[in-house]
Amino acid sequence: MRTQIRLSALPLAAALILALLVATGCVNTPPPSVPAPDETRQIQSAYQPAPSPIRIEASACVGFSGSTGLPDTDGAIYLRTVKDVLSSDIAASGLFARIADVTSADYLVNLDFKDPRESDRHITVSLFVIETATGAQVFSDTREVSLEDPGTGRSTRWIDALPGLMAALKADLAADLGPKVRARNEQAARDESALLGASLSDLLASSDKNVTLARVRNRAIIAAKTSQLPAVLRDWKSDQLSGLAVKIEQTILDLDHEGEVAKDRAQQAVAGSAVSATGLEQLRGLAICYRERIELLKPILGALREEIANRGR
Repeated sequence: MRTQIRLSALPLAAALILALLVATGCVNTPPPSVPAPDETRQIQSAYQPAPSPIRIEASACVGFSGSTGLPDTDGAIYLRTVKDVLSSDIAASGLFARIADVTSADYLVNLDFKDPRESDRHITVSLFVIETATGAQVFSDTREVSLEDPGTGRSTRWIDALPGLMAALKADLAADLGPKVRARNEQAARDESALLGASLSDLLASSDKNVTLARVRNRAIIAAKTSQLPAVLRDWKSDQLSGLAVKIEQTILDLDHEGEVAKDRAQQAVAGSAVSATGLEQLRGLAICYRERIELLKPILGALREEIANRGR
């Protein structure tokens, strides 16, 4: 009978017991109810993850699914142990800059483990990466390793075979996704720098690609109100001031529309699970940023109108 597990919760003590039994080839031996301290330490130190050759400057949330040919009870405990080991491997190897929960992670890293327990025994691990903001799968790879040497008939423990397999998967992922994330981060830094040095007129945008950029734009508007608005009111001609006032009014109208659209999409996502949790947070965050921007622009518009009116007297 095959056993499958997907992010299920099993007692850690039971998982530690079975890991030791599997490692020693005694998976069919009934485990004791409580592991001895020495057994726990042995299991914790048995798996040594290989460091990642590249650190991806992004956050990740790690998920797991698996199947094995073991009976239900032993198989569930075994898979729970493998889940803990592989999740710890991703976290401890330095592959990602941060490990986060699903609501704040840049990427979802899903590990799929298979140990069919067939005569020619082998284990397979597939790694899938999803960009949480878009829901798009950006990477997939599968590696397999045999636990039986056909030449000598010797067996390899799964806990000894997995570090090398995982090292290959991590190297593939780092080589593929690392440069893309680096380019994305560099572009984001350029976008932020451009906003912080932009004129008040150039800061008038009714939408942004993400919450981070939206918040940077709002902060830049606050700075421009202090550093640029007095000179604008003093030096610009009346028709220039009128043109800027019209642009601000149009931007406020567009922001109100975009904010309502983001709120509606977020409500639809909650009802139908149309986007990831991180995508939902992006929608809500954008709606908040647009509302904040409207409140920032209103006093600037008021100052422009007052200056125009004073000049007409």
